[in-house]
Amino acid sequence: MAAHKILVVIEPLLIDEDYYARVEGREIIANLSKAAGLATMIATMRPDIDNLDEYVRNTTARAFAVVASALGIPALLPFLKAVCQSKKSWQARHTGVKIIQQIAILMGCAVLPHLKKMVEIMEAGLTDEQQKVRTITALSLAALAEAATPYGIEAFDIVLKPLWIGTRAHHGRCWRRSSRRLASSSRSWSRSTPDSTRARSCRSSSASSRRPTRR
Repeated sequence: MAAHKILVVIEPLLIDEDYYARVEGREIIANLSKAAGLATMIATMRPDIDNLDEYVRNTTARAFAVVASALGIPALLPFLKAVCQSKKSWQARHTGVKIIQQIAILMGCAVLPHLKKMVEIMEAGLTDEQQKVRTITALSLAALAEAATPYGIEAFDIVLKPLWIGTRAHHGRCWRRSSRRLASSSRSWSRSTPDSTRARSCRSSSASSRRPTRR
């Protein structure tokens, strides 16, 4: 399949040390996603989601994040839900959660309209039988909280208790980082403005910051 051959060559660029190589890789995958469509991209990358090689799963997660940025997060949510709740292998669940982490890192405050659904999709990962899944879930929640700050803290209500229990039980840096990020978001969050207004405001401010200044 042509799409697979292109991805085999381009995906390593997504973790390249050179910034411009990463940007070029994202642009190529975004254009490929628009040309091939979501179904083709999922069919092409699906076998790599539960690959035993963590390098392959890492690049695949980053590629799916680019697909989400190109085609829209809502289009990918049903697929992410199925992968994150997969009974087939923990590697698939790990990759699914990592995709959400990479979406948060790549898209920033654009995750706000979908924040609650993304948190709900990952919720079970905090109590997963595999430690690596629990760890990446905590890190992904921290990435979502950082992307959404100072808005949307109420979306994390369902994970606060398991996250607190996990922090006490595991004493890992990722658990503490996630807890600190959520605490920071909570302090800076204002209850006076609806989330939809905040999301529009966030997008408007991002768009205005990109507009060239008239001289």
